[in-house]
Amino acid sequence: MKLKTLSTAIFALTAAGATALAEDSAGTGQQSWEGFYVGANVGAAWSNTCNTWEPGNVIKGTAPLANAFYNRNCPNDSAFIGGLQFGYNFQVDRIVWGLDFDYDGWATNNHNRSYTYTGATPPPNGTYTFNGNVSPSGFGLIHPRIGYTIDQWLPYFTAGTIIAGGSHTSTAAFTPVGASAPTAVFSGGKNFTSTGWIVGVGAEYGLKGPWSLKAEYLYANLGKGTNSTTSCTASASVCAAYSNFSLDNIHNSFTANLFRVGFNYRF
Repeated sequence: MKLKTLSTAIFALTAAGATALAEDSAGTGQQSWEGFYVGANVGAAWSNTCNTWEPGNVIKGTAPLANAFYNRNCPNDSAFIGGLQFGYNFQVDRIVWGLDFDYDGWATNNHNRSYTYTGATPPPNGTYTFNGNVSPSGFGLIHPRIGYTIDQWLPYFTAGTIIAGGSHTSTAAFTPVGASAPTAVFSGGKNFTSTGWIVGVGAEYGLKGPWSLKAEYLYANLGKGTNSTTSCTASASVCAAYSNFSLDNIHNSFTANLFRVGFNYRF
């Protein structure tokens, strides 16, 4: 469904651009990019991150297995993104630079990946099954950009700041050896607001009049997460034995690849 929506949006933008190009004369003069602009964009995001569980010192007097449940395969989560942008360009001869502000929504489903770890004591022997997701709900960008205009084209480089909000949730179930069902289930989660950085490249094409089309690739890194409160569903004695077993995504940086197409109206 998301891919169908994205394809429809990209087709609509492409059709609008083709119509404008058909009406445009074959201009060969230098394009002016100076001034304010506003516009919209649609695209897709691909991220690869997940929560981890810190087994900690689950049995008193034993060393923690700090890496027991780290570095597992995480889902490659694809999502539809779209939003608005505005900014201002300065231009001297063919050099164009300016500041761009964006806000995009992140429409994604929760993708879980389960894996199983059969451990030796400590922690207790058995099977540990994990599910988790990290789901942004939207993000804002503040990023300078600099480019060099060639006729009606403006290829550019950009880097700046990303601010995103969302949530991360995860569960871990422990099934002892010989048991058919888990005897303890741990869950945790937390809403987050993270600030990170972006870097990328793009190109804008000036159409007849004040309109332009753009395509852009960005790499985003939101840094490492924070711990969350963990709850235990089991008997009091079992939960007490796992008093230090906790959800911890501090070891995972949230990264994403963003591709967007859109248009601007220049004033």
